[in-house]
Amino acid sequence: MGIPKMNKVSLTALILALSCCADTEAPSAPKQSAPPPTGEHLVAAPPEGWLRTSQTDTAGLRMTEFVPADPRDAEGRETLSFESLTGDPLPDPIEFLTTMGDGASDSCEGFNHYNTFSGLENNYPTSVRLFVCDRNLETDQGEVTLIKAIQGSDYFYVITRTRQIVQLDPEHTAPPIPDEEMAAWSLYMRGISVCDPRVEDHPCPDPDDDDAQS
Repeated sequence: MGIPKMNKVSLTALILALSCCADTEAPSAPKQSAPPPTGEHLVAAPPEGWLRTSQTDTAGLRMTEFVPADPRDAEGRETLSFESLTGDPLPDPIEFLTTMGDGASDSCEGFNHYNTFSGLENNYPTSVRLFVCDRNLETDQGEVTLIKAIQGSDYFYVITRTRQIVQLDPEHTAPPIPDEEMAAWSLYMRGISVCDPRVEDHPCPDPDDDDAQS
């Protein structure tokens, strides 16, 4: 991972963007197609227009990665991945992301990570963390990553959205991603959840509800 060093003002603005709702509409997931899943599952979909680039399906890992169909910045690269992992026991979301951040610092020149949310969502332990890397030692690029981890009953879910930054503000006076866009990232992540139609404590969205996501 990688990204530029930011001063306290710009970093605070970036964190606030994650904590507040943007005025612009955030990307939303399309409605669920029939038939709906019958067991525990991730309620999520890529933003409209994104294309699937890879898919892995093994006994212990299911992962799908997407990229924008029409990238706005030819010098950067944005990716989104959904992962479902098995394990016994399943990891704690906070510990998982904190350990990930500690390990990522070895591959970055200038690295910080920040908790933006930790708690229960739909009665599942959930944590969201922001990773900021000044310069990835392998790619020589900066990078901003927002990761959401959810500890389900059957699977551990990891949603990762990353953007590489090629040209950075040399004075580090502005966030690497505009506040409005970072807020849209946050809204998108908030719309992702885990549910289980078999369990009353983990209800699934009504497929007939126009606001439901899948």
